[in-house]
Amino acid sequence: MISFQAVSKLYGDTAAVRDVSFEVPTGELCVLLGPSGCGKTTLMRMVNRLVPKTSGRILVDGEDVDALDPVALRRRIGYVIQQIGLFPNMTVEENIRVVPDLLGWSAARGRQRARELMDLLALDPGLLARYPAELSGGQQQRVGVARALAADPPILLMDEPFGAVDPVNRAAIQEEFLALQKRLRKTVIFVSHDIDEALLLGSRIAVMRAGELVQCDTPDALLARPADAFVSSFVGEDRVLRHLRLLTVADVLVAEPAADAAASLRPDAPVREAAALMEQAGRTDLVVVSSDGRAAGRLRLESVREGAEGTVRDHMEALGPAVSPEDDLRHAASSMLAGGLDAVPCIDRNGRLAGYVTPRGIAGALKRRAGRRMPLAAE
Repeated sequence: MISFQAVSKLYGDTAAVRDVSFEVPTGELCVLLGPSGCGKTTLMRMVNRLVPKTSGRILVDGEDVDALDPVALRRRIGYVIQQIGLFPNMTVEENIRVVPDLLGWSAARGRQRARELMDLLALDPGLLARYPAELSGGQQQRVGVARALAADPPILLMDEPFGAVDPVNRAAIQEEFLALQKRLRKTVIFVSHDIDEALLLGSRIAVMRAGELVQCDTPDALLARPADAFVSSFVGEDRVLRHLRLLTVADVLVAEPAADAAASLRPDAPVREAAALMEQAGRTDLVVVSSDGRAAGRLRLESVREGAEGTVRDHMEALGPAVSPEDDLRHAASSMLAGGLDAVPCIDRNGRLAGYVTPRGIAGALKRRAGRRMPLAAE
């Protein structure tokens, strides 16, 4: 969808971007990553000709951008910036409809599209009549994304779009945008200086330094095989642990500790039988499972060890920390540590126990990743 071919941008004798070549396939999100002043925003703005390039070629869907009318080109490309850039004298609906109105859409079609996007971005349609100053920072950022998507452009350019949002809202918006991208499959160039954001959102990451492209790779390859000491230091000395972002719970699930665990941990099972199973398996807590496979609660060994009588139901407690198969392993590890658990249960969307994530499972996954050569920064 987007091809950079030996692209450079000079300001006098100073090269802001020098001889950059790589491609962004259709439907992928490419993060331009690097320190301030490395040329990533300049490179992105050359795509929609907000910054004229000095040499090289940029192709969008096979067409040289220099051969296209710049206004028509920009209307084909969604653009989101850190400062959001909503027009303060326009309502939320009017802001979203800017490009559709310029393209000659009917008022009814524009209104319908604005409502669709509010729903898509989890925004209350009642906000359509308000002005940007009446919205929170997180709401304004979502409206900025809605405006960029209004005419359904195949390409989005995003310049540190969530950088001005507070950490809590930023994490929520990142997750929402990731889910949105999985549904819409836009071709996105996303500028960031945050390695965690890049690993979360990017299907590929282009690392830049002093105007030059150092490495363009998938997140997994970037962590496993950094091109040089600069990339290695930029992604961090804890890059092995950063792989937790790239692995899901489904990758490391283990089953119940024994074949008869499901029967032994039914609510109506004798508690002594359950305690014996837990001691045999070396587990301090297990999930209680009802006859239909749904998680009913949690049983802790410490609560049933001293001659407990009755059934499991009499001693079980609320389920507590749990993860879903789609969660990344960083979330699973955090849940395990926060809950003081030796394993965290995985509950699927139907409420059934899918298995457990254990420290050994996580360590094994990291070991498999680290088995691919991961050079030190000093090498």
